[in-house]
Amino acid sequence: MTKTIFTTALLFLITLLSAQSIEELEQSAGEKMSNADYVGALTDFKKAIELISEEGSHSTTYAYAGMCAKELGENALAKEYFTESVKRGIEEPMIFDELAAIAKKEKDYATQIMAYQAGVERSPADLQKYQLKLCSVYKKQKDGAQLLSAAEAILAYDAQNTKALEYKGTALQYQKNMKEAYAVFQELYAADPENINANIFLGNYSYQVGKSKLAAARKKYDAIPNPTRVQWHENNEKSMAIMEKYYRPAIGYMEYVYSEKPSSSVKKMLFTMYTKLGEKEKATLYK
Repeated sequence: MTKTIFTTALLFLITLLSAQSIEELEQSAGEKMSNADYVGALTDFKKAIELISEEGSHSTTYAYAGMCAKELGENALAKEYFTESVKRGIEEPMIFDELAAIAKKEKDYATQIMAYQAGVERSPADLQKYQLKLCSVYKKQKDGAQLLSAAEAILAYDAQNTKALEYKGTALQYQKNMKEAYAVFQELYAADPENINANIFLGNYSYQVGKSKLAAARKKYDAIPNPTRVQWHENNEKSMAIMEKYYRPAIGYMEYVYSEKPSSSVKKMLFTMYTKLGEKEKATLYK
């Protein structure tokens, strides 16, 4: 009995003496990483991670483990380690980017947002970079509220940022707030006349408003029991004024769009507007 206790105690002591500390394992892993031995390095990092308490930080340990896993093509494991590193307070932008890149391929928007928000909070030098990246994710999600908030956060200190203006206009579109969106895209167009999305929105908006007003004017005219020639003439003048006010600028926007991104829908719109304006020669260019 005494011999068994002694043997067990001896084995425990040998194990204790031979066990490596977290720091020793990290040092060993670091040396292996520098020699491109990612398998060995990852093995050591895994052992170190097993010794880390839940309350401890060691965010860099998880980050390096993630880098090793990534080098070995183990993206799921890399994502797991990068995520834990971010949760434990890592402040290295490269880790935010690595995590977001994996999440982007998987269309994991929640993890992308987590990575970019960490960048916003912990990397002041890259503040706008991560704010814009957040906007790009919210746009993909068509989350108008979050997109508007993120865009306005940029515009609060960089009022002429064209990308943020575009995101703000898009957010207002998602929220069906077309009048405000129109004002924002006008501001964007003034700053960047070649912005394709500004031209698309402004052209479509002007065309649709003009079309709606023409229909309303026609409905009002058709309601007259026996219209006189004067009333007919007045209706024609009113219709022409509407088209000059809305179709004319729409043509300018959509001709630019067509020159950059030709499409049958834009072509048809241009043909319709020129035909309505009585400019048949120009209309034939888009027939």
